[in-house]
Amino acid sequence: MTPIRFAPLRAAVLLMAGVWLPVLSHAAPAVWVAGLYSETDQGRRDGHDGHISYSRGAAVGVDARLSQRWTLGVGYRQLSTDARDASGGRLHADTWQGFLNGGFEHGNLQVLGSMEYGKAEHRLRPADDYDGSLLGANLTLAYRHHLQGTVHVIPRVLARYSQVDIDDAGRVERQEVGELGAGVHLVGRVPLDQGQLVQTIRLMRYHELMDDRIDTAAVYVIDGAPLLSGGARRDRNSYQLGLGMDYQLGGFTLGASYGYYSRADFHANTASLQVQLAF
Repeated sequence: MTPIRFAPLRAAVLLMAGVWLPVLSHAAPAVWVAGLYSETDQGRRDGHDGHISYSRGAAVGVDARLSQRWTLGVGYRQLSTDARDASGGRLHADTWQGFLNGGFEHGNLQVLGSMEYGKAEHRLRPADDYDGSLLGANLTLAYRHHLQGTVHVIPRVLARYSQVDIDDAGRVERQEVGELGAGVHLVGRVPLDQGQLVQTIRLMRYHELMDDRIDTAAVYVIDGAPLLSGGARRDRNSYQLGLGMDYQLGGFTLGASYGYYSRADFHANTASLQVQLAF
């Protein structure tokens, strides 16, 4: 068996569950807090042992509508991950990330973008400790189409890039990942008491353009959800399913969401709870 050495791999943007690019329905700035959780399962691949991981964390941020067309948000996220492989290797990783996101709306057209940067510390047993840095960027184009009643279908295309540098006692490795994605979001609104219930279904497919990799397994972040992938060659195509439900009452929003991510024999489940309050 080829032993797995864990390391940070990549950071992308957006939370599949919990933290979103700002598309605000109100003019006042809004503060949000989100709790995050994910678990992953990677099967044996290309001679590398399989592994499982569990991650939990929290995020906070502020979003504001600058005008009828422009929105801007800033946030901070902290994650803690524990992983183990079939040969007994164990990893604990702590990551800290700051991110900036914005949106532009013109009629039914939306352009969303985000950038983030973070640091990571890793404690690998029985081997060593090492650090990493993560840089990510994302650009999404979406079009809102009214289907019927209060239901909208939103086709989306996106491009995302991420880069990770790993520093292990002076030995530096760099990983770069570029992906194109396409999919659709289905959004429905139902009146409930004095507020409304917003339900969302997300389906996305991604294709990796860069077959760049390092000789390590890796903790990484995709769509803001902490995942783990092996150092083996990855399949270029991946798929995501997301389910979300928000209750909005005036400037108060309480939400929960679930996400499923799949790439070949790698699978991840993510969950989030969120609270948003407009001033």
